[in-house]
Amino acid sequence: MAEKVIKISLLALLTVCLLYFGESRADCNENTKVTSQKLSSQAFSGILDGREKIELIGGVSHLDFNYCIYFYAREFGNRRLAKRLVILDGNDGRYVGMFDVNDKPKGIVGNSIIFDYHDDLGNKIVVGPSGFPKNTYLDGEPKELFK
Repeated sequence: MAEKVIKISLLALLTVCLLYFGESRADCNENTKVTSQKLSSQAFSGILDGREKIELIGGVSHLDFNYCIYFYAREFGNRRLAKRLVILDGNDGRYVGMFDVNDKPKGIVGNSIIFDYHDDLGNKIVVGPSGFPKNTYLDGEPKELFK
């Protein structure tokens, strides 16, 4: 009998942990969909001239924070490519900021955006208890959240 109570208690605890700490994702829908018009009205500093490509990577959540993550790329005439990780508030679609990145992320795991770099050089941007970090490292380079 005691063994059954312990099993049920552990199962209940596991369920609560998965619901609270599991891989929750922001609901990235039409309200949070990135458009050139939406970004230009919210202090986005990238070039929006119709030649940019903006792709949804996914949603990331941690505690009270919900974000929709987009990959922005624009090629210039000299074959130089600008690449940005664009972050929108997952609740209201408000532009939060962006990181200058060298590559498109591999994906999102839990509250981390993962890149195809070595761990020791920095391969993820982690959303913490206070949201996105202002500074991080990716592939050995410092990266700063900016508008």
